[in-house]
Amino acid sequence: MDRQAGGEEETEISIGITCHNNGDNIDHLLNDIECQTFNAGHHIRDITVVASGCADNTVLSVRRFSKRDSRIHLIIENHRKGKPSAINKILERMSGEVLVLLSGDVRLPNAHFVDALTSRFADGVGVVGCRPVPINDIRTKGGYIGHLMWNLHDRTIEAQIRNGLRMQAGEAFAISRQAAENVPLDVINDDAYLVLRAQLKGHKFAYARETTVLNRTPENLRDVLLQRARIIRGHLQLKQMIGVSPSVLDTLIFRRPLIVARVVIQETKNQLEEGRLRIHWFSELVVLELTAHLLSRIWSSAALWPTAKSAKWSQQESRKASETLASASFSA
Repeated sequence: MDRQAGGEEETEISIGITCHNNGDNIDHLLNDIECQTFNAGHHIRDITVVASGCADNTVLSVRRFSKRDSRIHLIIENHRKGKPSAINKILERMSGEVLVLLSGDVRLPNAHFVDALTSRFADGVGVVGCRPVPINDIRTKGGYIGHLMWNLHDRTIEAQIRNGLRMQAGEAFAISRQAAENVPLDVINDDAYLVLRAQLKGHKFAYARETTVLNRTPENLRDVLLQRARIIRGHLQLKQMIGVSPSVLDTLIFRRPLIVARVVIQETKNQLEEGRLRIHWFSELVVLELTAHLLSRIWSSAALWPTAKSAKWSQQESRKASETLASASFSA
């Protein structure tokens, strides 16, 4: 960190965005980034967008923004090469001391998101995670399952903190230049790889739970199944590749089943108290998770897994989110 004349630390921030057919959302996300405000000393130095195999209007949208914002740099991959390739290109180009890594299908809920993450880098912290919150309608089966999975993710991280276990990030996180490294191109869970490698090198993980990022989860069960199978397969791959895997539910269930039981019981109790427990949908997720475990072991490894098309934002959803954020968080 550089120091200003007044003695305050100055943090130069790089933003990295990985995209594959995110044309209905990328312009809204870039607008979210342009609206970010900072305390003294923090500022965004560069924004790199990697458009990988995009067959929609992603490239046109980013080019339009880059004409008015010189910080935005577009890298085009004519064919989809996977997120590790995109992340490596972002790491090569970043000029800041901290990288905030985002998927092209998220939204920032307020104007202080980036500052809230990057302000947590102190006392050996090398990675800062936040809490993803789905925008899906919880009254639908897909929406309920999406919210349930991310609620369990949140409770798992809190359990990791209490038990001194290895942490993992989610849809968005910040990582220091010193903690980051290139990702092997065949890695399935690229975010987990970066976070685990940082912790193995001695960098601490901070969970900024109060800092949320908006995402969209798959609406149909096929996409949920494929997504979960890919993630579980990725955890198995990391164990084989670097000797460790993140302490998430699908790995803890075999090593620390009591922790898993407490997480699930806490979530069930909370849903009962709030009157939103749907036993049949909850049960379907359990069956789906078991099926995903089986599928992750029999599916031949592939560099590029199928994308969850039902998890993509529509123009209407992105526009509605922008209107909501503009009237609430950004005006605060």
